[in-house]
This record gives sequence, C-alpha cells and structure tokens, in this order.
Amino acid sequence: MRTKILQLLEGKNRIWDFEIWMSQTQTFICDEISAQLINPDFLTNFSRKQYLDEILEYLKSDQFFNKKLRHHILIASIFFQTKEYHLSDEYLNKIIPELNPQNYEENRIASYIFYCMAKICLEKADFRSSNEYFIKSYQSILDHGSPNEKIFILLSWIILFIESSFITLADKLLTHLSSHFIPKQDDNFAKLLFLQFFCQKKLNNLDGSINWVNMLLSMPALHLDEDDWYSVHIFAGEFYATLKRNFEKSIYHFTFANSFLSLKWKHFINHITLLKDYLKITDYLNIRIAYEDKMHEIILENNLHSSHYLNSLKSAYEELETVYTKVQEMSMTDSLTGLRNRRFLWIKAPEFIFLASSQKVCISCIMIDIDDFKHINDTNGHQTGDEVLKQLCHIIKEFFRKTDMVIRFGGEEILALLLNSSLENTERICEQLRMNINNFIFSSKNKTIKLSVSVGISHRKVVKNQVKLIEEIIEESDLAMYFSKSNGKNQVNTYSKIKNIKRGNDGSGTHK
Repeated sequence: MRTKILQLLEGKNRIWDFEIWMSQTQTFICDEISAQLINPDFLTNFSRKQYLDEILEYLKSDQFFNKKLRHHILIASIFFQTKEYHLSDEYLNKIIPELNPQNYEENRIASYIFYCMAKICLEKADFRSSNEYFIKSYQSILDHGSPNEKIFILLSWIILFIESSFITLADKLLTHLSSHFIPKQDDNFAKLLFLQFFCQKKLNNLDGSINWVNMLLSMPALHLDEDDWYSVHIFAGEFYATLKRNFEKSIYHFTFANSFLSLKWKHFINHITLLKDYLKITDYLNIRIAYEDKMHEIILENNLHSSHYLNSLKSAYEELETVYTKVQEMSMTDSLTGLRNRRFLWIKAPEFIFLASSQKVCISCIMIDIDDFKHINDTNGHQTGDEVLKQLCHIIKEFFRKTDMVIRFGGEEILALLLNSSLENTERICEQLRMNINNFIFSSKNKTIKLSVSVGISHRKVVKNQVKLIEEIIEESDLAMYFSKSNGKNQVNTYSKIKNIKRGNDGSGTHK
C-alpha cells in the first residue's frame, strides 16, 4: 500500500491530465475503504472533536517540537477552525519543514497539518495541491493510524471530488463507502450522510438531497460542525419554500440555520480568545479587532437578511394561508346559492355528531324541497328558476341560527342540521319557515312567483358517536319529506309520525 501511495504522489508530476490522476486517486480510495471497513469490529464511535483535542494536547506537552513551533501549530489550527485560511496557510508552511517522519506522534500531527493544507488549497480551488496534501495526510497515518482516523481522512478527501466537479467519481466513492459502512451514531457516519446530501445537491437532484437531509436530521447535532448544519438547513429552507410551498417547514429550517450560524460565531470568539496565549499582545489586538469587525459585519448582514427574509416568508405564508382558506371555503360552498355543499357536510359531520354526543344534546335533521320546481323552470326558464332558488336559500339561511348547518343537498333540496333543538321546537321552527316561504312573493325579470315547500324531519334525542348516524337521519328526513309531498305538499311531517302511520296501515308493527 505504501508503494501505491508513493506512486500516487509521483503522479502529480508525471500525469499532466488531472482527470487521469483523480481517477487513479479514486481507485486508491476505493481500495482503502475496503481495507479499513473489512472488519467493522475495529471501528469504535469516532468523534472529530475528540480527535482534534488529542492532537492539540500532544502539542501542548514539551516532548514535541520546541515552544515556538508548538505555538505556530496551535495558532495555525485556530486560524484554520475560524476559516482565516490565508493566515493559517502562512503558519502551516513554517511548520511543514520541521516535521519528523520517523516519530509516530508527530505523524498524527503531520497528518492533521496536511489535512488542513488540503482543505485550504480546496478553498483556493487549487485542486492539484489539495489532492497532493490529502495523499500526504493519509500517508502520515498509513502505518500507525486507527481505522477511524483513516476513515475520517478518506471521507474528507471525497469533498475534493465533489468541489472539483468530478461528481461521478464522488458518487461512485460514496456508493462504495455506503455498501461497506455500518450505520452508527458517530461523526464519520454523519459526515457520510452529509457528503451524500452535498453530492446530490451538486448533481441538482433536489429530491434525492432532501432525502439525505431527513436522514441527517435524525442524527444528534454534535456529529456535524455548525457550517455543515447551516448548509443543511439553508438548503432545506429553500427547498420547502420554493419547490413545496411549505412555508411553515421553510421557516423552521431557516430559523435553525440562523441558530447554527450564531453558535458558530460564539465558538469563533472562544477560539480567538485563545490566541492571546500564543501571539504577541500587539499582534493579538490587531487580529482580534479584525476578527470582531468581520464578525459584526457578517452577523449584522445575516440578521438583516434573515429578518427580512423571515418577515417576507411569514407574510407570504400568511397570504398563502388566506388564499388556501378561500379555496377551501369555495370548494365547500355552492356557487349558485352561497350555501354549504355536500363536501362540507361530509367533512363536518363527524364533528357535529361528536359534539352532540359529548354534550349529550339532541339533534334534528330537516329536509326541505321546493314543490313543483320543474314547473317553475319549464314555465319561466332556468334563469328564473335559479334566481328563485337563490332567493329561497337566502331566506332559509337567514332563518336558521349561525350554529345550525344549512346545506344545499342537491337540486332544489336543502338540508339543515340543528343541535339541541327538541322535536317539538324543530316542528314549530319548520312550520314557521314553511309559512314564511308560502307568504313570500318571489320575483325575477318583472315576474312574480309564488311557491311552497315540503319538509321532512328526523330527530334523535340520544346521540351515539357514530358517523353512519348522519346517513340514517338524512334518509329518515328524506322519507318524511316525500311523505309531505305525496300527501298534498306544502306541509311538515316527522319521520316518527309517518313511521307510526305506516305501522297502523300495515298492522305489522315494523317499518320497511
């Protein structure tokens, strides 16, 4: 394996075609993934922070390097973690010539330093140098590093393929890695999920990206750094706002993105405070002022942007909610009469029954039908018939209470559901309504029209919480209404009354 990695390092000078060199690099990484993950028992839960803390602890002891060199490494590390890559690069280049390749602990430090250099070159889009430093970082821990450390470098290496637009190679690497990886709650597995998300995002596979985001959201926050979580939530916020028009979810993710950004700046300030132990006071103050100015600008800009965006998003969400409510209202309202329609009835029926049952109150169902409405249409035309129907429905709607449910059940049939109205009270109400309609003079296009209605009532004194009850009382009120029609029209009858009449007529004591 050492021979392979040396050949890979030589490839930088020997291979002018960067694509060929990256293809060879991918082959090497694939082989290493198989080698490191062949025995999962060797893999323990990996913590990136713990790994970094161990390296920094080595640096603080006297047995490695001299004091000045240790300070340079620590300063470079702080600059690296706070994304001041040009300053980090300056200090790291002073350290690299001093590394002793024979010392194991120095090799761990060398691996970390080369890893930092690889990331810095990646930020500068110097992909050739980035690949060289990733190779050197892996070479430094090849003999003595733990499988977890090696997996950490290999995962970080894949970012180079994504950023340098070798997406197909990156996708193959991630597929190969996923086929070997055993899912676990640690930093390396979280990083694998993040890379899958990042790769699919670069491929513009947005649905695939959000699937990886949803998997990531099941991971504890400590397994990714604030930058990664910020990217995840920014993507999710934009995805739900623009593609799904789900502004509630969008606001949720943008709020989290903001919180991770705030957390990042808080950690940055803590890191910057450490610099005073390693820099001259004048250098520290200059760096501190530069950092604080930069952070204040970014925080201010982000807060203004986020505040403006969230307010806009909230406004758009409220507007969409209003439109949605109107659409819902329209879908449950009869366009001609303005009464509620059957869709509204079947949606609200369970609530109606539950309320009656829980409050232990009675219910009445009333079916109202215009007598000889076909004759009105045939004689005066359908436009006149529609106008008369609209006037009638307005009378009926105004007659009942706001708490009553009034529905255009179909054609010229109107249904009303009443809570907490006794049978006697319901009969009285219906009789008064029948008389009001009978005495009212309807008009359309200078024509006056008289009409009457036949009414049927079904009543339940005790209500059980069963949705099918609505169907039963509608059928009963319908039968009572048809009885009114067949017995002379322009009258009110109850289902209990016609049931008793039928029992008396057939002598059987049962109703068919």
